Amino acid sequence: MNTDNQKKWTSRSVGSRWQHSFFYLMIKIGGRRLAYLILHFVAAYYVLVVPSVKKKTDPYLSKRFPSAGRFRRMYHRYRMVLQLGRTLIDRAVVGIIGPEAITAGFHTDEDIKKLQDLDSGFILMVSHVGCWQVAMSALNRLEKPVNLLMHLDQGDVDKHYYEHRQNSRRPFTIIDPEGFLGGGIEMLTALKNDEILCVMGDRVFGSDTTSIAVDFLGKKAPFPTSAYKMASLAQK
Repeated sequence: MNTDNQKKWTSRSVGSRWQHSFFYLMIKIGGRRLAYLILHFVAAYYVLVVPSVKKKTDPYLSKRFPSAGRFRRMYHRYRMVLQLGRTLIDRAVVGIIGPEAITAGFHTDEDIKKLQDLDSGFILMVSHVGCWQVAMSALNRLEKPVNLLMHLDQGDVDKHYYEHRQNSRRPFTIIDPEGFLGGGIEMLTALKNDEILCVMGDRVFGSDTTSIAVDFLGKKAPFPTSAYKMASLAQK
């Protein structure tokens, strides 16, 4: 993968600050249902009017639905934008209304017990499927410090769930992949201290040396290997 293309990636939202603030207000007034209702119209606007949405979604949709015609492709694009919007709403709901507004947990109590019984730190692989931040809110049940490898863009206007409450402490320590050695020392230290390390398993950030090409949707795509390297170094 071209390193220059990776550097062009940004976590900045397509929406403006006032648009996000509008949805935060709708959540306070009518909760999740009202925000979801309004989102249908907003998603349609982005699909029909904003050219960058087509540019960003077509690489995936052309491979996922290769035989779809123009209007069918537009329908899939609408669904994709709608689901992304719901994810952002769910994240805000957890922060504005509270974690009790959305059920987040483990599949079984046995899963929790297995993790709680570990005498060492461990790596948790997460991905951009659904609202991963809602899932993160359930990690406090493990009673271990949590560290997250994540890049924070200074231009972000959409709030993380913990930023919606005044004087609220960040529930995890952020390790910046743009830091010294890609945050490797901090990640290794967290594991040595028997803490939880969360790493995105579907996004490469940095040089080609931290990824490996695998078959994905008919072509080679880079996937990060930093979590596996950290596990090997820490012998986890």
